[in-house]
Amino acid sequence: MNKRAQPWQKEVPAYLVPAVSFLHESFDQSIWETEVPTKALCFLRLHGGDSKEIDRYELKLEKTKEIVGSDAAHLFEESVAIGTLPAIFHGFHELFLRSMAVSVRSAFLHLIEIEEANTRALGSPQSLKWAAAQATYMIETTAQRMRNWVRDVCDRESPYDPDRDDLDSWINRKTWRAPSFIIRRRTFEAESNPDRDWFRQSEENTVSLLTDFGEHCVSRNEAVLGLAAGEAALVKAKAAGANALTFAERTPSSPSNLTKPAKRLTPMSKAVASRHKTICEIVEGGEEGVDYCRVMDERKMQPARGWKEDGWPGSYVAAYNSSNVKARAKWKAKINREKSRHKKR
Repeated sequence: MNKRAQPWQKEVPAYLVPAVSFLHESFDQSIWETEVPTKALCFLRLHGGDSKEIDRYELKLEKTKEIVGSDAAHLFEESVAIGTLPAIFHGFHELFLRSMAVSVRSAFLHLIEIEEANTRALGSPQSLKWAAAQATYMIETTAQRMRNWVRDVCDRESPYDPDRDDLDSWINRKTWRAPSFIIRRRTFEAESNPDRDWFRQSEENTVSLLTDFGEHCVSRNEAVLGLAAGEAALVKAKAAGANALTFAERTPSSPSNLTKPAKRLTPMSKAVASRHKTICEIVEGGEEGVDYCRVMDERKMQPARGWKEDGWPGSYVAAYNSSNVKARAKWKAKINREKSRHKKR
């Protein structure tokens, strides 16, 4: 077991660390078991591998299709059957994403059981918050795995040559450039165009694409977690209604509190609601790109939660125009997604 403290451990009592650590490791293992065949077979299909190599992984791929279910497996087969490089890539990428979702859901259900059995130690009245927080730590690790998966299905890494390669650049594959067939809008083109499929994107576009794949992976898994949490909350609510006394005994309040009206929950705090309203107004104004960022700065808008910890440069304009290619692509992607989330419907 890894002796080095992990971020998730700060929210876990010492006596629960071995069990939760095992669950994190099991989560990683379950993803690895579907990552290997999807990555290997996607590479072989894209590059025309021989049948012997393909046969080595087919059985493992069948297990992956069983894990995701018949509907998802059917969509995978349909996509790969199109035969173009974009469709093949999309089919395997989606299959890997759906297998991740199964792992997220399974881990979260185990975490709920741990939370229910250790309510006092966790200081959680079975609200699912602790379980969701632990599952979120797991989900955050999937972004880098997906970025690595995308690079590995497109190209095999060349052996390190100390006379030719900078070690940091080689380890992080900084010289790798994305082929055009991974761009999503090309998924269902009717015909392949090898010259265009393998045309390599610029460094900035490559960084932006990899960032997008990582963040899309996290967003998909967060949606799975949200759905699972909602379903679990519904089950708990029904159980509480069927056994009100047991539910009341789990709370620190006295039985007299059962007669008090419940507090009305609001979907957003005043600060979050105010920020949402302001961004909606700016988006409605039609500003794009750096002009949108300039207006955000003029309105003294603070960055979204978590952005400061991610290296926020101090203003929207500075983020959008960062001199660092990787940072600029990252912040442009984050800013554009923030705009999309706040558009009025």
